[in-house]
Amino acid sequence: MKLKLKNGRLSEVSDDTLIEANKKFLSEATYVEKVSFDNLRFAHDYFLSCAPLKHLRLPKVEEFSDHCLYNCIYIETVDLPKLRKTGSSCFPMSMKLSRANFPKLEEVGDYFLSINKELKNIDFPNLVKAGDYFLNANNGENKIFFPKLETVGDFFFTTSKCVEEVSFPELTSVGKNFMAVSTKLKKASFPKLEFAKEGFLTYSRDRPVDIEIKKDLIDVND
Repeated sequence: MKLKLKNGRLSEVSDDTLIEANKKFLSEATYVEKVSFDNLRFAHDYFLSCAPLKHLRLPKVEEFSDHCLYNCIYIETVDLPKLRKTGSSCFPMSMKLSRANFPKLEEVGDYFLSINKELKNIDFPNLVKAGDYFLNANNGENKIFFPKLETVGDFFFTTSKCVEEVSFPELTSVGKNFMAVSTKLKKASFPKLEFAKEGFLTYSRDRPVDIEIKKDLIDVND
């Protein structure tokens, strides 16, 4: 492992031999601005949970446990080309995140990217399952497309008021308050949706919105 100091504080960490990061690995590294772990594949709870990183690229990481990068509020770009699964509370308050790459991501836990204001061009081509509060307060995107998403928990995009068009071709079940305050929504497609909990598109129902949806949808609001 190679370490670099700045003003007497740990600022850079690199280790090309690291394959698995143990629980709380660099969890208190509050001054680390740059990391390089080119062969890391698995990171356990609280990995880099307080690091003031601005850019993160982990080319081989496949899975994050809970609370990884939990308090990285300054992060701007993320490149995780092989990440498949995350636990709960990963990147929950990434308010400055503007670019993210998750091409292989299949499942995310609760609070994943729950609060951010800058993220645009949201693209999760292989995401199948998402927990509660996923992208709950995203105000940077006006069109979203999830080609493989099947189930999503409570409070998905609940307070994201900028969304105008959405498409969920494989979605079958949604939790409470799904896009409840999407006041600008103009077009939505849910051809396979079978079950929706209370709050589903609450503020879109009284306005002219082009919605494609199954006729036999079980909607607890009805």
